[in-house]
Amino acid sequence: MDIKREKAVVLFSGGLDSSTTLKIAMDEGLDV
Repeated sequence: MDIKREKAVVLFSGGLDSSTTLKIAMDEGLDV
């Protein structure tokens, strides 16, 4: 598993609100 995807999984499972998680994911350059 690549680090960016792993980070995204941690963020989503961490219970952050979706807008914050989405912003972080976009900042990380993830495909969302």
